Amino acid sequence: MKRMILIWVALLACACQGCISIHSSDPGVRGVNECYQTQVTVVVETSKGRGAFTAVILEVQEDRTFFLTAAHCEPPTMFYNLVFTYMGKEYADPDARFVHLDEDEDLALIVSTLVIPGSRAAVLAQELPAIGSTLYTAGNKYATGMWPARGIYAGTITELGMPECGRATIPSHPGNSGGGVFYDCELVGILSSVIQYRTKIANTPFTALVMSADLMFFVPLHTIRSYLASSEVSNILKSGEYPAQVESLTVFMTVILK
Repeated sequence: MKRMILIWVALLACACQGCISIHSSDPGVRGVNECYQTQVTVVVETSKGRGAFTAVILEVQEDRTFFLTAAHCEPPTMFYNLVFTYMGKEYADPDARFVHLDEDEDLALIVSTLVIPGSRAAVLAQELPAIGSTLYTAGNKYATGMWPARGIYAGTITELGMPECGRATIPSHPGNSGGGVFYDCELVGILSSVIQYRTKIANTPFTALVMSADLMFFVPLHTIRSYLASSEVSNILKSGEYPAQVESLTVFMTVILK
């Protein structure tokens, strides 16, 4: 029994330190490894509470790091602090800010003066995979740290009153928003939303809002490429100059922690 406990503790320690080998021939192991090494979980602290989301490492420069995430993750206030966690270690940066938003496509750019040791940027894929391919994600599920997940790519959709978005049968929960969607160790999307619908509560006149946690929508690769190629975003990345603050009109906390 003691031996089993020691083995479990050792495995847990390795998982927390990101000891998954990228040289593994198992595509699942390589997919999860890429999710962990090129993403951060983020806690946003405000005077009204704390929120959580996930962000992809977009570019690591000599004196700063740029992150790509979902625009709806920006807190509804100008005064906030962002705390990043990478491979189990926490990094606070009071100067980190959302510096660009595209609310129509649900994409945002964050800049931080942190250069996290060992961190590296995600690699953008050249094209979306074939329908039926296995996709991988990892997100800050209910602000409890990085949780990996996988599912089947189901193509893109332009209905439901939303911009064109990718679909996958990947479990998604509050806190996962803004995280990357990966195929063959390359970024193909940014997790944006899940289906929500109302259902009647049995034997009552009330309804409840239900989240369909196993159907996920994401901002597809070509939309990400267009966003990064826009003059505003490309100028920010090249020059390092950006507005002191941007504020969204429609953003909300991804998850509130009491």
